[in-house]
Amino acid sequence: MPTVCVFKLRRFRRIPGNKTIFIFGFGERSDEKIFREEISIEIWDAGNIAYNYYWGEAGGHFLSRSTVIMRKL
Repeated sequence: MPTVCVFKLRRFRRIPGNKTIFIFGFGERSDEKIFREEISIEIWDAGNIAYNYYWGEAGGHFLSRSTVIMRKL
C-alpha cells in the first residue's frame, strides 16, 4: 500500500475459559470491488498468542494469508 491505513477495531469477543479475540479491519471484507484487510489477535488464557492476517484484492477472494501462533515455553 502506498499509504498508511487505519485498522479500526471491528469486533471483540471473549470466549470464557479459553481466549479473547480482537479483530481489526480496513475496508469491508465482502466488498470485492476494493482491497480489504483484517488482522485478528487471539490471546489464550494459557498464555498463547495468535496473529492472523486476511486480505483480498479488488476482484479477488478474501482469504487467510498468514498465521502465527506463539506458545509459552
